[in-house]
Amino acid sequence: MFNIFEIVWPRLEGEPSIYEGYLPEDTDISDGNIDVSVEMAKLMYEKQKDRVSTIESKSSIYLGFFGAVVAILAFSLKDILFVQNKGVVHDVTLFFGGILIIYILQVMRYSIKALERRGYHSFDETDFLHGDKRKTAISLINKVKKNYDVINRKVEFMTMAHEFAKRIIGMLYFAAIGMIFTSSGKYVLSIPDVNLAISAITINLRWSDYILGMLSVLVIIIVLRVRKIEKKFRATVRHPL
Repeated sequence: MFNIFEIVWPRLEGEPSIYEGYLPEDTDISDGNIDVSVEMAKLMYEKQKDRVSTIESKSSIYLGFFGAVVAILAFSLKDILFVQNKGVVHDVTLFFGGILIIYILQVMRYSIKALERRGYHSFDETDFLHGDKRKTAISLINKVKKNYDVINRKVEFMTMAHEFAKRIIGMLYFAAIGMIFTSSGKYVLSIPDVNLAISAITINLRWSDYILGMLSVLVIIIVLRVRKIEKKFRATVRHPL
């Protein structure tokens, strides 16, 4: 049940990570390795900055793109709301559009969280004016490590935005399939009704019954495949490699 809920509505699990693997102030660094340590510490800092820039760039793209999509959907749903002849298709369309907007708002929400200003540890003159290269290397490395938790939190928010974006793509696939079925309905209507007489029972099969039968077979196949995957997973858990 939890796996089904997770497919529909992904969520962050557990508490934010807390990194504690800092270097002690008295960490021994050989004289021949001090200069390399300082350069590598600066490289670590630059890599983390690039990581933050990448996350924030993706978040900005998500915000801009899905913001435009929300505006288009709102305009479309406005027209659907004022349709004179309302039926099942009207209600299904509104339901689908509402869920789609909720997913899009979740993408934008997590993208905004990924863009929020955070408290970063940066370099200053106290890291190098003392002239002790060993102390400088340790100080730089520890400041990079102190940013791990903040950056990892940004990554988690970006991951959640990506997960909801995948759900949106999945919904659009279903919508496209529904549009194909709807547009080809007039051709399916040309299929003649079949009357089957079994003893005293007469069964009338219409075009909608054909579609229902196909969907039933598809559901059965999916359930069987899910159960097969579940059995493999349980076997792996019980007998790990």
